[in-house]
This record gives sequence, C-alpha cells and structure tokens, in this order.
Amino acid sequence: MPITISCPSCRKPLRLPENMLGKQVRCPGCQNVFTAASPEEPPQPAEELESVQERPSQRPRPRREEDDQDYDREPRRRDYVEDDDEEIVRGKPHRGTLILTLGILGVVLSCCPLAGWILGGIALSMSGTDLQLMARGQMDPTGKGPTQAGKILGIIAVILATITFVVNIILGFGRVGKF
Repeated sequence: MPITISCPSCRKPLRLPENMLGKQVRCPGCQNVFTAASPEEPPQPAEELESVQERPSQRPRPRREEDDQDYDREPRRRDYVEDDDEEIVRGKPHRGTLILTLGILGVVLSCCPLAGWILGGIALSMSGTDLQLMARGQMDPTGKGPTQAGKILGIIAVILATITFVVNIILGFGRVGKF
C-alpha cells in the first residue's frame, strides 16, 4: 500500500510504495535526493539515489477559475489572433496553395500516368499531413479549404492516371495482335 511522505527540501508530497522506505529517492519537483522515511521519522539527505518519479497522469491538475465557468473555453493555444485588420499567425504557415496547385497539375497531366501518379501522390501526402497539423492546432487553419481541395484533386489525378495506364495497356495489347 502506498504511503505519502514529503520532500524535506520543497515539501512536495510524494506517494511511494512501502518497500521504498529506507531507500534513497529523488524528488521529481526539486530533484533533491533523500532517504525515504515513514511520515513519523524525519527524512535524511542521501548521497546515492534510487529514482522515484510520479507519472504525469497521476499528478493532480491545479484548479483554475476558468474550469468552474459554464462556457466552452477556447483552446489553450490559439492558432491565430485577429487584431483589427492584422492577423498574427502562430505555428507553421499553411501550404494550401501549393497543395491545390499540385492537385490541379496532377489532374491536367494525368494523360501521362507517371506525372499524374507523382503529382497526385505528393498532393495527397502533403494534404494528409497538413490537415492533421491543422486539427492539432500546430498549423495555420486558414489554408484548410485549399488543402482539402488539393487532396480531392490529388485523388482524382491518381485515379485518372491509373485509368489512362490501364487503357494504354489494353490498346497496346490490341495492336500487338494485328501485326
């Protein structure tokens, strides 16, 4: 059964298993090394250490006033802040225009299957990464529309390039038999 002791340096409460009593531990808060003693005995500083650290999920979260309010609070890190007509962007800038351009080129050049596969595949890959970053708040979300359009065009480019390839193969085999 775990017991609770306090760090002699910072007075942070630590939960330890009973078998750690008498052993050297390190406080995760102040990094002080001391010998774990039962709450009745005063802890003694130590030279050697046996590291004991709490898991972050077990630490209680400090309570804030905002937690008690009944409205949907905004995310901790805002992606952008509009200040008058000026926009301050945080995180990575979006690549929506580039992805959209690659998707359009992939569709236009899908008559050459290799070009359609390459350009469409790049648009698909980049759009998948960027949309995930936007969802996590690590990329500017203003480019979400062009990024989604580029993803759709990338899918179309890959499909058209594949159809073109298959048709060319079928027509090529048809010509071989007419010699």
